[in-house]
Amino acid sequence: MKLSKRAKEEGRQAFTDEQLNLLFEHLTENPDRLVRNPDHKWISLIGIFTGMRLNEIAQLDLADMQQGEDGLWFVRVTDEGSPNKRLKNSASRRLIPLHDRLVAAGLPAFVEDRRKRGSARLFPDLSYCSKNGYGRNPGNRVR
Repeated sequence: MKLSKRAKEEGRQAFTDEQLNLLFEHLTENPDRLVRNPDHKWISLIGIFTGMRLNEIAQLDLADMQQGEDGLWFVRVTDEGSPNKRLKNSASRRLIPLHDRLVAAGLPAFVEDRRKRGSARLFPDLSYCSKNGYGRNPGNRVR
């Protein structure tokens, strides 16, 4: 595979530790009240701590959020469940353990709250787009 010269020149810079700490603070403590929707908080935090693609996060079903017999939480990345779920490729199917900071920040409680509401999806308010899946609107907020 060949990379174009343009792709090399326009590479994205990784976040610094300081930037990541600032993001985490604003997403979890919300000192400036910038995060007004819990979906925005959790989509961002799941992305930061798992490395999942935006559409993988946006299309998660509640059944994909599981707790093992050992008590550890994990995310099941799959195209099974909701009819519009898809994966980039077959290697994208995987299990990802939840980072302790996600658990401590309250993600399991958020999942349980969503289960009580009766939705099949973790983020049921996200609309589906045939081109971009469920990740279109959350992606526009982050740009």
